[in-house]
Amino acid sequence: MEFIRSKSVSSWARTTLPASAVRTRTGLIFLVGISVLVLTTLGATYWINVLIKQDTQKIILLEHLQTQLLATPPQILPLEQGLHILLDGGELITDTGEKLELLPEGDPQLVETLQKGLSLLADARDPLPDHALELKTNLELTFDRLLQLFEIHRANNLGMARGMYAALFLSITTFLLIGLWFTEEFIAKPLEELVQITDRIAGGDLDTPIELRESDEFKELATGFEAMRLELRE
Repeated sequence: MEFIRSKSVSSWARTTLPASAVRTRTGLIFLVGISVLVLTTLGATYWINVLIKQDTQKIILLEHLQTQLLATPPQILPLEQGLHILLDGGELITDTGEKLELLPEGDPQLVETLQKGLSLLADARDPLPDHALELKTNLELTFDRLLQLFEIHRANNLGMARGMYAALFLSITTFLLIGLWFTEEFIAKPLEELVQITDRIAGGDLDTPIELRESDEFKELATGFEAMRLELRE
C-alpha cells in the first residue's frame, strides 16, 4: 500500500513540478531583455544612418557650391543660399530627384566655419579691388575646410554605426551566456534534484531528508516535499 502511495506521489510530483512555467517565465524575461537591447540599438543605428545620409548630401551640395565658387565671376547669391541650407537646414533636391529635409547643423566647429563662409560671402558682394583676390582665396580655403569637416563628421558616424552593431553582437552573446548559466545553476539543477527526490521516494526511500543544495528558488516546493515525506514515513 505504501509503495502504491509512493508511486502516486511520484506521478503527482512530476505533473506539478513547475519546470515549464519557470522556464517559460525565465525565457520571456531574457526574450524581453534581448528585444529591448536589439530595438534600442537598431533605433540608434537608424538615427546614425539618417545622419550619415544627411552628411553625404551636404558633401554633394558643398562640392557643387565649390564648383560655382570657381566660376568667373562667382555667383554670390546661390553660394549664400547653399551655406544657409547647410547651416539652418531646409529642403534639398538630390541628384536622384529625391526631396531631402536637411537638419540644422549642430556641430560647433561646422557652425563656426559656415558662419565664417557667410561673412566672407557678404564681403564679396562688393569687394575692394585690392582685397578681391585675397577674399576669393579665403573663400576657397573656407569651403575646403567645410568639406574636410563634413567628411570627418560622416566618417565618425560610420564608425559609430559599426561600433553599435559590434556592441549589439557582443551584448546579445554575453546576455545569452549569462542566461544559460543562470538557467543551468538556478533552474535546471534544482529541478533535476527534485526529480531525483521523487524517484527516491517512489523507490521507497522515506528516510533521507529532502534538501536542495544549489538554489532557494524551489525552497517552498522542497519544504512541501519534506513534509509529505515525513507524513508518508509515519
